[in-house]
Amino acid sequence: MTIKQFNANWVRHQDRILLRFNTLQDQEYRLWLTRHNLKGLLEDAQKLIQSSIGKTHRPEVAELIEGFQKQKIQNKIVSGVGFTHSKSYPLGEKPLLITNINVLSDSRLVKVSFQLVSKQKVEVPMNIKALQSLVYLLEKSQETAGWFLDNNHTDGSSSNRENDLVAETFKKLVH
Repeated sequence: MTIKQFNANWVRHQDRILLRFNTLQDQEYRLWLTRHNLKGLLEDAQKLIQSSIGKTHRPEVAELIEGFQKQKIQNKIVSGVGFTHSKSYPLGEKPLLITNINVLSDSRLVKVSFQLVSKQKVEVPMNIKALQSLVYLLEKSQETAGWFLDNNHTDGSSSNRENDLVAETFKKLVH
């Protein structure tokens, strides 16, 4: 399976993120991501991305490189073409709920393995750049949802204000 495109959108009435991806084999997969699974995926993917860049660069340089790569991905996505639907849906047209996610790496590729509520497993091989694109899309979707799962991947200002507001409100409610 070779990934052609990713798409991720928060669906308000489900309070889940709809992750879609299509392949060069003209197949489309539709999956539901919960907050819990998304948080784990973002954490595991970020560690892998940092580890990959850190193999050839000092930590402070690796952080700068990662930022530049993220900006490049953002520019490419903003100016890119829209998501194209495929002719084949191996899991069906309705999205399936992801129950567990594993992110594994070998010397060349990353493999994201989605365990589904239907007991099926979808393994998606990709390179680090594709993983970075997926992470960027998922970060933007969770920010749109207002989930703020990972403060390290936002600019910090709105999520810190939100955390402060929640903490202040909680103090008022408790006392």
